Amino acid sequence: MANYQRLEASLAAALVKSIGDGPPVVTKVVALLDAIPYYKDDQVGVVHRAALTNLLAIYLPYATPMPQPPEQKKWRAHFYIGDPKAYGEAFFPQLDITPVASSSAVAVQQADPRRNGVWWGRYGVVVLTDAIRKKIPVNLDTARLDEDLSAYARALDPVLAASYMAVLTDGYEPTAAALRGIEPVSRPEAVALLEQAIEAGQFTANVNELLAMGGEDAIAASWFLFNLWIILKMLGLVDVDAAILRFKNSGLNVPPQLDPGAWWLGGYVSWFVPLDGYALLPMASAGIGLDMPQWYVYFDPGLHMVFQRSDPARNGYAVSLCLWGELSWYKP
Repeated sequence: MANYQRLEASLAAALVKSIGDGPPVVTKVVALLDAIPYYKDDQVGVVHRAALTNLLAIYLPYATPMPQPPEQKKWRAHFYIGDPKAYGEAFFPQLDITPVASSSAVAVQQADPRRNGVWWGRYGVVVLTDAIRKKIPVNLDTARLDEDLSAYARALDPVLAASYMAVLTDGYEPTAAALRGIEPVSRPEAVALLEQAIEAGQFTANVNELLAMGGEDAIAASWFLFNLWIILKMLGLVDVDAAILRFKNSGLNVPPQLDPGAWWLGGYVSWFVPLDGYALLPMASAGIGLDMPQWYVYFDPGLHMVFQRSDPARNGYAVSLCLWGELSWYKP
């Protein structure tokens, strides 16, 4: 990590030197450049994943916990008597949408209207089911579950840049604070300064050299360029793709995954680890381990209740979601 930090600091220094002295906004632009997280930065990664997992939990479809299915003899049955009215209440009690998750949801849906609350909820069922199987033994169609995890991860790729931009804008405090420091009226000037600096010789030479070296050097340069494209968009540049084309024409080597069109639509996602059950386990673990309260009721052949007793189901909410209720999508 320290090596990525060193490499990216050298790129930021070259860019700052290319900006030079100038109007008062220069200092604020430099602060924004200094706030760019280095590749695999733990803090920005945690904030980003927390926002996405918050959306998975918040939008989990409303479904009532179901007790054990009726036994073969219809006069024996279980009835659910727990407090949570929905699975979401059992696994994610008192959960509210966070401000950065809300910003991410808006940004993602603007980037692709299909990635709405319903889509996040379905994704949530898939990831929660995977979290359950990682914590307790449960008999599932694991092949189909793995296929859906991969399919949803691929569907998230084209909007990862949008969610990441929302995090830099509202959730990752170093960039959020630096952006707040640049008044909206000054942002066109900030964009112009950045564009001129990116096209300057020293920065171009440094980026091209790191990209040619490959390995960590190329990774650091690619990540820094990706963040520059994001920052230009954050500052209000409407057509970032046209700017990237100008940078290329001025001699800047841009990796194909960061080319016009590609960088914003999922061409560059190597920095992101796909979501799976481990992402939700910290929030859902307690609920997965909960026994589900239910009554065991016996009726005589005339359907008169003979007796009832408490018969809680071990790990019942988890088993119910996976095998008994309307969200049990992966029964074997």
